[in-house]
Amino acid sequence: MDIHIITNFELLNVPEEVANALYNLEKSNFNDKYDITIKGIPVELYVEDVNSGAVSNGVYSVVNDNWIKFPKKIINVPKYDLDKQISIWENKINNVVNNGTIDDIKNVINILYMIRKNSIAVDGEFGKGNVLFKELRNKGLLDSLKNKVREITSNTLSLESVQNLTLSEMLRTELEN
Repeated sequence: MDIHIITNFELLNVPEEVANALYNLEKSNFNDKYDITIKGIPVELYVEDVNSGAVSNGVYSVVNDNWIKFPKKIINVPKYDLDKQISIWENKINNVVNNGTIDDIKNVINILYMIRKNSIAVDGEFGKGNVLFKELRNKGLLDSLKNKVREITSNTLSLESVQNLTLSEMLRTELEN
């Protein structure tokens, strides 16, 4: 279950990219640190701008303790046979994690998020691409990709891998990536 915390980025008086980066960092730290459930269902928190235009089935105000948009019962949820696509993506992800460059891995991550974004825009929350994304995420494959990016980046920044580079050259290289 996703819980979106809706805030007004304009009130922060910082560029939207900075607000997104800070909120995403804090969201990731929070979600990594805490395992929250609602009636046994894992919960993941997100922060979004009030002007993002995201569509939700229900919106609850914690501040006012009331429903802004009461959720409707979801009926006729489409069922997809995704076994073949999941298998293809599983192989692709495992291959890139084991044999790919950091750019290859980041590219796969970006493709997966784009599939999800396009699916939600065209078919809504229960679109085939979004369901595929969630299945891959639930199998831990998205974490596998992200962990590999962290591992490669950590190794690149570690002293053992530095070959006569100055600290400023290392940082500049990392910032360019």
